Amino acid sequence: MSTARLCAALRAESIEVETEEAELAAYESDFGRLVRGRALGAIRPKTTSEVARVMTVSRELGVGVTIRCGGASQSGQSVANDTFVLDLSRLRALDGSDLASGQITVEPATTFREILAEALPRGLALPVSPLNLDLCVGGVLSAGGMGSTSHRHGLLVDHVVRAEVVLGTGETVIVDPERHRELYDVVLGGVGRAGILTRVTLRLVPAASALRTTVLLARDLGAALAAQSRLASMLEIEHLDLVCAPAILGLMRTPEGGRAPLRRWSHVLHVTTRAGVDASAWSSDLPDLETVHVESDDAMAFAARFDARFGAMRATGAWEQAHPWFEAFVPASRAREAIERAMAMPPFLAELVRATPVASDARATRPRGLAMPDGPTFVVALLPAGVPPALVPAARQALTSLDDAYAELGAKRYLSGWLPRIAALGWRDHHGASLDVIAGALRRSDPSGTLRSKLPPLRASEPPRALASPASR
Repeated sequence: MSTARLCAALRAESIEVETEEAELAAYESDFGRLVRGRALGAIRPKTTSEVARVMTVSRELGVGVTIRCGGASQSGQSVANDTFVLDLSRLRALDGSDLASGQITVEPATTFREILAEALPRGLALPVSPLNLDLCVGGVLSAGGMGSTSHRHGLLVDHVVRAEVVLGTGETVIVDPERHRELYDVVLGGVGRAGILTRVTLRLVPAASALRTTVLLARDLGAALAAQSRLASMLEIEHLDLVCAPAILGLMRTPEGGRAPLRRWSHVLHVTTRAGVDASAWSSDLPDLETVHVESDDAMAFAARFDARFGAMRATGAWEQAHPWFEAFVPASRAREAIERAMAMPPFLAELVRATPVASDARATRPRGLAMPDGPTFVVALLPAGVPPALVPAARQALTSLDDAYAELGAKRYLSGWLPRIAALGWRDHHGASLDVIAGALRRSDPSGTLRSKLPPLRASEPPRALASPASR
């Protein structure tokens, strides 16, 4: 049997392979807990050369491999599909020798917390960091990487200087926006379909030693978006987030005759500058916003500000529940409509709606396989703390409808989240006219289709299809 031969071949070269069922249970799902798969084994390489050897032998024996770093995906991107899991958790070395030149080189399992702990004492920071600092760099780069600085710095993939990649063939190559551009375009933002990031060099930016955050309440969503648009163009603003939060005011009668929560929404801007910046430099033309809170933080405390939320999720059991997280790139001209549609989701999903603009300066070097709308773009996100099992069917139905509505608005999904439309239709709808070029690059990087997960494979011949109604699914 090829799986037994794979295990024997790798173990003969001192590459760790785990096949005990009790150990493999951890790989059957991901953070989303909506998709389940079966792992034939878990391979735990320690070096790039071991990763390359795994891919070479797997291809020769016709055994599928699923890349997994921290397993933070929500739609099976890192879930085995009768494949071996390539567990990259031991590849977490960090090389700070280039910090003086404003760069840092890390392996894929390095966390953002570890990078900031190394860089901040030198007055440097990543241009873009996620809210969860314990995410792995490799996993975030496989989706794109966004955060509260995206209005200034775009996506984390925009700041990749170079990357070492092991292809599905077992070949190791160095890619950047100039070298092997075709591979660069499909590996970064490619959700593990084209190759394995084993080392990546990231550009850093000067960091403030202390930050000052002002929380502003807008009278309505239109005023909040207008203010956010003005703030996004101001160089003083380091971090910028719009948070729409509901207050439950009781119950109201529905058109069907039942009762539903009566929600009143607040639209709040979190505006962060360096501690020494005079607020009047940016707030003087925002007379309609009410200041409700001001606070200061050192740089690391600010970066870790969401630790309390993730700690509460673990303490309440929400961390172990389903997470059908929904994030999308939306044309700026349709941002208000997109946010309103997200606010209309059931209360257990729409705990908060977050939105931030994404800078477009780096579009020339942004990986072309990362689908985004043309022109100015927002990210809109629904990130519920957890969905209990009894509500998962309702969550699936509601978010499938939202996914369809966002597609009509010209949005493109951010590929870390739950992706019902892609699961139902495949990739043509997502990539559009670029699909054939992307599929061609994938065929060359992984001609045997060794890299697989629970996401549907990408095929150039995939035709556009009409979406089935929810009742027919």
